[in-house]
Amino acid sequence: MGQDHRKMTFKINGKEIESHRDTNAEKENDQGERKRPEVIDLTQERKEWAGREKESVRRPQKESPGLPLNRKKKKTTVTSKKNWSFQPFKIPVLIIAALCVGLLFGLPLLQVTTNFSLTSEEITATFNDPGSGSGAAEDFSSEDQLLLDVVQAGAFETNEAGQEMKETFAEAGFPTLLHDIEEEEMVYLYVGMTPQGQAEEEVIPEINNEGLEGYVKTFSIPTSPEEADPATEELTSDLGASLIKGLTATAPGENGEEAEATMANVNMEALSTMSEDSEKAEELLQALQVLQEEGNESDHEVWMEVTLAYEEWTTTL
Repeated sequence: MGQDHRKMTFKINGKEIESHRDTNAEKENDQGERKRPEVIDLTQERKEWAGREKESVRRPQKESPGLPLNRKKKKTTVTSKKNWSFQPFKIPVLIIAALCVGLLFGLPLLQVTTNFSLTSEEITATFNDPGSGSGAAEDFSSEDQLLLDVVQAGAFETNEAGQEMKETFAEAGFPTLLHDIEEEEMVYLYVGMTPQGQAEEEVIPEINNEGLEGYVKTFSIPTSPEEADPATEELTSDLGASLIKGLTATAPGENGEEAEATMANVNMEALSTMSEDSEKAEELLQALQVLQEEGNESDHEVWMEVTLAYEEWTTTL
């Protein structure tokens, strides 16, 4: 087969360029005519390629199917549930919790340091006589109760633990008494007793001047038991009045001379009869006998012991 030259024409940037290419053979068509030269417009091809790329990127989104004719779109109703939050109640709950913790740990500490108790009958801060105050001994006692200020200097688990503090106050010139309360399993150091309202002004300043500390609490001792007979009521009333006079006469700074005749009106025989059936009456009788010994009527410590014995006796009536 013969070899001919094949002619190709390219159109680049609007200009036609001829190119000759050798081929081994060229097929002829049935009529024996040669194929016409193929012209490729690269510029047009580029535009078509760019257009195809844009069409492939910008495909139209499918439209959502519409609603049938004369049919309205239903309104979507959203049911909202109330979300109860703990935040509005957070602060009140924290305040209540803090108060509960304070009461839980504060009351035992207060009881240990000051012998304060919400259920103790001997500690009562409420009194019914608004006119009571400093003055005569009768102003501090009423028909139903005897009101006293007790100065406490400490609370201990045993008597031995309170001996050192007791000696410290005794050396400073204060009357001292360790009182064991069985119900509370504590021993309290008392360094003075006065009619109500006097301890804060008369005893506490003297204690502070010595570089020591003391606390005042109120004793409310019943003087007219509800179920007592007339003889017992008279005895308790006379003893209460005599105790007020004796404690006042033997307080620090007093000479104690007026205390010698304070027990003259007390019916000791009636108390002796009661002591046969009552252990607390026996203890009170013994304390009164110690008080009547020579020299003890001017001793404030002995008067405090009699007062405590009297308080324990009246609670059994």
